[in-house]
Amino acid sequence: MKSKNIGSETISNWALKFDAHGEISGLWNGIAYSSSETQYIIKSTGYNYEIQPDQEVNFGYCVT
Repeated sequence: MKSKNIGSETISNWALKFDAHGEISGLWNGIAYSSSETQYIIKSTGYNYEIQPDQEVNFGYCVT
């Protein structure tokens, strides 16, 4: 998945909440927090903490 900063200011400590329709495993380039049985919040790691304007971060995972 990609998350792109389309604004004019840097995004610090980004996070994305969504329904994964299953259990996340094998996540890379992010840290997963469960907010319910299938809903997750994926947050930044130390090396991808900021998203500069017109830049993006990528992360991926497997769902079981």
